[in-house]
Amino acid sequence: MLKKNPIKVLSHCRVCRASQPRFVTDFGDLAVTNQFIANVDKQAFRQTISWHECRHCGVVQLTDTPPLEQLRHEFPWLVYREPEGHLDDTAADLIRVANLRPHHRIVGLSQDDLPLLNRLETGTVQLLNPVLDLGITCRHYGMETVQAQWTVDRARRLAQNYGPFDVMVARYALEHAHDAAEFLEACHEMLVPGGILVIEVPDCSQAFRDLDVTVVWEEHVLYFTERTLLQGLSAAGFETLYFQRVPDPLEDRLVWIGRTVHSTKADNSTSAIVPTDADVGRFAEQWPQQREAIRAWANGIRQDGGRLAVFGAGHRACTLIDIMGLAGFLDCVIDDSAEKRAYCFPAGGLPIRGSAALLDREISFCLFAVNPGVEDRIVSRNSEYVAKGGSFVSCYPSSSRALRLR
Repeated sequence: MLKKNPIKVLSHCRVCRASQPRFVTDFGDLAVTNQFIANVDKQAFRQTISWHECRHCGVVQLTDTPPLEQLRHEFPWLVYREPEGHLDDTAADLIRVANLRPHHRIVGLSQDDLPLLNRLETGTVQLLNPVLDLGITCRHYGMETVQAQWTVDRARRLAQNYGPFDVMVARYALEHAHDAAEFLEACHEMLVPGGILVIEVPDCSQAFRDLDVTVVWEEHVLYFTERTLLQGLSAAGFETLYFQRVPDPLEDRLVWIGRTVHSTKADNSTSAIVPTDADVGRFAEQWPQQREAIRAWANGIRQDGGRLAVFGAGHRACTLIDIMGLAGFLDCVIDDSAEKRAYCFPAGGLPIRGSAALLDREISFCLFAVNPGVEDRIVSRNSEYVAKGGSFVSCYPSSSRALRLR
């Protein structure tokens, strides 16, 4: 049974500051997914993870977040790479929409912005220095640290030192912001009046529709759809100039370009109340049923004398195992990263083994928790496993190998 946690209350929306967001669902205590375990006697830090939904901008968001020191990891090999195939088009669209010229000044918030900045053929480009500009001194850090350092006071000082910029790029940052209202207000401070902001975030609409619990991640504080991204940015004082959805086998990407209209720190509680997103409501109602169904499937494999593994030692696999309560049914987690195989998995302390374990451990079913776009390549590399009766299934409904439980 799921651990029953007291329902915590989020007093204000992290994006528009409206009061009393609606409680959506509680996922229980989950392991912080980057805390790979070197000592078998040690356990990963766990945090109660639940969702609220703003009544006004509609953004789904974490109720609580782990302490910042728990979100930082100690592994230089643990790198999150965002897709770049669409950035040639995004660069061309930005040049057109912003009417960029050589005299325009463009700034990027983090290293994640370099792939786009490097594609811009006009304007003067600058990337904020993590130490000198953002005051980051820790050895290993990610967006969890960048977002914490991106404050109104810091942006105001930088704008005074460098002069305000015409364009700011902040890809894959907003969804990490613990205080998105502060984050967006800082972007205002960094820009000239009417300046251009570029945002790119994951689209969670498909995950909501598919009851995909792997979308839950302690590092993602905000869970946007097209509607809630536009509403949230409008509430923060930005006008939409351009919007694009970039398809992806796992989750689409939302690219937004807009300009500052007015700066606001106001509580938006007087704005219109929006109804609960139907897909979010169905997600909250039905994911516990999905949990029982996948546990029954896993138990059936064990009762038949089979062995089950999960392929992919990433944060999605960790979330899947924890939320669905699968650790006790699994033989191991499969991953071909030599660095990860030196550790145990944060969820359940499971051993991480290479693909050879599919045959060596006589795994009956291997459950994919990787991007469906790479599944065929993994199956091809493990043709002997399949030839000897092993089966690959996927936790993602969009996959041709999707596990059908009902």
